[in-house]
Amino acid sequence: MLISAPMVAWQIAHGWPAIKMSAALTIALGADSRVAFVPFQILMIGLFLTPVWISGLVALFRRPQWRPYRSVALGYLFMSVLLIIIGGDPEYTAGLQVVLLAAAPWWPWGGRRPPSAAR
Repeated sequence: MLISAPMVAWQIAHGWPAIKMSAALTIALGADSRVAFVPFQILMIGLFLTPVWISGLVALFRRPQWRPYRSVALGYLFMSVLLIIIGGDPEYTAGLQVVLLAAAPWWPWGGRRPPSAAR
């Protein structure tokens, strides 16, 4: 909260321009950005990697040892819902999608430890 205080104070002093800009973009883009959100998520990471990043999302919720990193999965879901509601750009989730891709439990050696880690 403290780190965002200067930005919030500036927004208040200038009549909340971020909210006005968001409303203007929602009017300009209409429902197009909401309808295209999920397909754009798939196209952004790639059709063949979509199951991998979705499995990373599921793994962050299901694996007890990854509990400290669950906030990444929650952040992605929260940001996606928020962007759909406000009609935001789908590419804002790209950074979190890459982290979910890295969290995927798919390994080429069938889930065993990599040969270099066995030493």
